[in-house]
Amino acid sequence: MNRRKLLSFATTATLPSLAGCQVFGGALDSGPATFEDVTLSGPDEVGVGETFSLSVSATNAGGESGNFTDTLTADGRGPGDDTRIRIGDVSASESRSVEVGPFSLSHAGRHRFRLTGTGAAHTVSAATQSLPGGQRFAFADGLALSVADPAYRDALLFDAPDGRDVLASGDAFASDDESAPDESVLAVVRIWMENRTGGSLPVGPSSFSVSDGEVVATLDGAADGLASLDGVDGDPFGASALAPGDSRTGWLVADVATERATEGLQVAWNRARGDARGGEADETASGETSDSAPEVRWQFDATELPRFEVTDLSLPAETEVGAALSATATVENTGSVPGTYRGVFEHRYADEDEWRARETVEVELAPGERRTWTTERTAPEAGRAEYRLRPGRPVETVGVRAAERGLGESFTTPDGAEVRVNVGSDAFDGLLQSYVYDDGQNQSFRAPAGKTFAFVRVAVRNATDERIAFPGPGRFSVAVGEESYGVFHQSSNGNTTFASPVEGPFYAPTAAYDPDETERGWLVFQVPADATVGDLAVRWSPSEDVGATWSE
Repeated sequence: MNRRKLLSFATTATLPSLAGCQVFGGALDSGPATFEDVTLSGPDEVGVGETFSLSVSATNAGGESGNFTDTLTADGRGPGDDTRIRIGDVSASESRSVEVGPFSLSHAGRHRFRLTGTGAAHTVSAATQSLPGGQRFAFADGLALSVADPAYRDALLFDAPDGRDVLASGDAFASDDESAPDESVLAVVRIWMENRTGGSLPVGPSSFSVSDGEVVATLDGAADGLASLDGVDGDPFGASALAPGDSRTGWLVADVATERATEGLQVAWNRARGDARGGEADETASGETSDSAPEVRWQFDATELPRFEVTDLSLPAETEVGAALSATATVENTGSVPGTYRGVFEHRYADEDEWRARETVEVELAPGERRTWTTERTAPEAGRAEYRLRPGRPVETVGVRAAERGLGESFTTPDGAEVRVNVGSDAFDGLLQSYVYDDGQNQSFRAPAGKTFAFVRVAVRNATDERIAFPGPGRFSVAVGEESYGVFHQSSNGNTTFASPVEGPFYAPTAAYDPDETERGWLVFQVPADATVGDLAVRWSPSEDVGATWSE
């Protein structure tokens, strides 16, 4: 903190009532005059930015008249900011005083004033200025600011790198924060600030705080930070220096206890937070951290809010990979005013900590109205999956099993690729200990002792209305009993073909495929020599877990 800004001279002032002085004896001589009982007095408390004066009193204990002189300083101020004190022509035995000021304190907290010669001192506490919401406040040092126009949302949607996501009420509080409110709401306010000083001022959202809540200063995962939030006009209040003569307007979002918002939002500004810019808060002359006391607090009127409850979230207890998954939820507005519920339908698997956004939701509800929201999704992989609608409390668990198909039957992946697999062909059972392939010249492979080759034909069709990528060869395997075998031979350039015992290209999908476009080819696997077609299970695995199996 720049302590030279703690105390400012104001252009006009009236002397408040004075109280609480300290008395010191002995002191300065001016010729034969001797001054005792020197006191420094003034108000014990003033509001930040309010003007006040101090009174210096001295008694001439000498035998002749003389002048009393001293220097008034405030702890933390530089020598150039000191004030010279002079009480002229004080008669012998006479007590006289002089009023000094007016002064204005721009930082909340306790400030100690002192006469350097006699040691007389007085402490003035600068209390937080309480203002109605929207009122502008100007400090004597040239800074002016206001907080206005609160708006409330249960959630705000934004663009994330992997799709749409939501900043929901309650997100700003840590999961293990015992002081977090049971219910909260996002409050958006407009900040205006003007720098009428001669130097740059560090400002940003971290300088502001809310009662019973947390300011949202960053937005992790957003494509463009806080500016990504939908439904908020203008730009967020930025964290950068404000140049002399410049002004800035922007919005600030905070996660606030619902009860506090309905009773009246309170937003405070703390100069020390801006001065520190992420460091430790400065101390006032008393040793207290001024971060504990904001300079200005705006009190907004009580308001009515919609209140949303998510109930009856329903999904099937079990499904298979790639199958359509129907989810329904009931959203009710239990508040007294209309509003729009905004949220996101999310899922995660049992071994995951992070939720993944699947679909955003917006539902307009009148007071007391209930509406059912329905969606249909595709289970992406096998395992135990959890689903929720956020904001909202219900969480439902779905067991997702690998799909099972007969050889030749189709399975559609979650991405929309319709896959069919067969072992061999009509004239060939699919098992042989050697094969011939052509990559510009005929070459052959023979299986080692105890092994044979299984030939699997793969056909994939784009069953969607947009371009998609097809599963690569490495996603397929053949299981015999408890053992799994990966692809034995792949085409490195896509031009390799089989010549015997099957004919045709290797399965080697390349770029994305248009709707209804198809790719066909062969995969070869090395399996135990005594395996039969009935022993084989062809598998597709989108990840480490099997997603689909084909067998006789």
